[in-house]
Formats: sequence, C-alpha cells, structure tokens
Amino acid sequence: MTEQTAGARPRGGIWDAIFVLIFGRRSAPAPRPQQNPQPQTQPDPGPAPGPSTQAQAPLDAPPAPPLDPVTPAAPIVVPAAPAISPFVQRLVDFCVSEWNNFQQGALHETREPASSRIAAYWANVGKPEWSGQTTDQPWSAAFISFAMKEAGDNGRFKKATGHCVYINDAIKRCNEEGAPFHGKRIEDYAPQLGDLICRTRAGSDVTFETAVNTPWYTSHTDIVTAIKPNEIEMIGGNVSQSVSVRRLPLLPDGRLEPQAAADAGVFAIMKNNL
Repeated sequence: MTEQTAGARPRGGIWDAIFVLIFGRRSAPAPRPQQNPQPQTQPDPGPAPGPSTQAQAPLDAPPAPPLDPVTPAAPIVVPAAPAISPFVQRLVDFCVSEWNNFQQGALHETREPASSRIAAYWANVGKPEWSGQTTDQPWSAAFISFAMKEAGDNGRFKKATGHCVYINDAIKRCNEEGAPFHGKRIEDYAPQLGDLICRTRAGSDVTFETAVNTPWYTSHTDIVTAIKPNEIEMIGGNVSQSVSVRRLPLLPDGRLEPQAAADAGVFAIMKNNL
C-alpha cells in the first residue's frame, strides 16, 4: 500500500467519488489578476472622418468667377490747341524772330542794332524821336503794336504807347461778336497762341472789373508764342531791357495756375480773334 501524506486526499476512482460525497466538488480556482498589465497597442485609425481644415474644390467644380477689374483713374485730358490762323502764325513767327535778333534777350536796349530797332517801334505809335536810348520811356507797348502791324493786323489792333489802351478796349468788347480781341478772366479761359497775357506793373492794383473804369494805369502784356503741357512761353518787349521770353505754369486743363498768375500780377487775357 502506498504511503499517504498526512492531510492529503486519496487519489483515484472510488476515492474521488467518496471525497466528493463527503466534502463536495471543489470549484476551480479564480484566475489571479495580472500585475501591471501592459496596454495593448492599437493601430492608428488616422484622422476622424469629417471636413478638411482647408476646403478643396471637387475636381468637377466650375472655375471661380474672375475678380472685378480695377477701374483705372480717369486720365487728365488737356484740350487740344485749336488750329491757328495765318495772322497768329505770322505774329508768333515775328516775335520769335525779334527775340533772336535781340540775341534771345542778351542784347541791351541801348546797344545797336537794338536801339535803332526800338526807334522803329516808337515811330509806329507816333514817337519817331525816341529810340532805345530813351531809357526813361518803357517801350513794351510800342513793341506789341509793331508786332501786330508786321503780322498784318490792317489797323484792327488799337495800337498805343501804353498797354492799358488796348487792354481796356478788349475788356469793353468782351462779348462783341467780330471784335478783334476779347478780354477774358484768367479763371475762365485757357490762353492760346497769339493771345496777350495782361499784368499790372509798378504797383498798379487794377483788376479785370476795375480796368475799364480806369483810363490810364501802368501795365504790361506779352504775346503767347508756345504752349507746352505744363506751361506757356511768352515774348515781350522791354523785358530786362531787351526782347525776352517769360513763362507761366498751367493747370491740367490749360488755364493759368492761379497762384503763379497772381504772383505775376496777371489780371486778364486778351483772346486773339484775328
């Protein structure tokens, strides 16, 4: 007989049956919990389905409408200069020729041939005894009157020894149809070739409105001989004691720049209709 260890249950067949009858069937031991179980690694499912952070048009989507075109700023349009008359062309040509004869303003009035040429200007307005040597008498109006005669005005220009005579005549006849010259306010009119730019001189404070009621005042005129995009050129006599060129700036629409005109004493423009 095999020796049994104290407290040990006999094994085998009938003994197991007797043991169950006495003690009952043993239950299976409960599983022991795992110590520090390691989490199972799950595969990365990727981003959750849903809209993308950047919207993407489907491949068959119609193209986006074009952006509205930017409307460019309207260009500044300078009015085209009207065609000039044969008289105005002759007048401009004469002025440029005299300017060159006076060495473009470098030939002084008292030197020859300037002095003798100025004597011809004076003779045309009834002062044959005067010349470039008559330095106490300004000869600018005599130059303008001579230029009109040489261009062929046929007596229609009101020649004089002083500018105010023909300036006032033009202002008085500003609305007269057929008048050889019309007086214009500088804010209302863009000067053209052959026009006369009228300015005060020697402290005169005459204006367009007061001129016609002032029989005599010191003044000056120059003839417009060139129009450029930003300025006009004028030729006048007795300017720096010679025949010289002066300039005035223009607004984009062709009128005289107001401040520059005021600084120069400009108070009127004689529109040349010849």
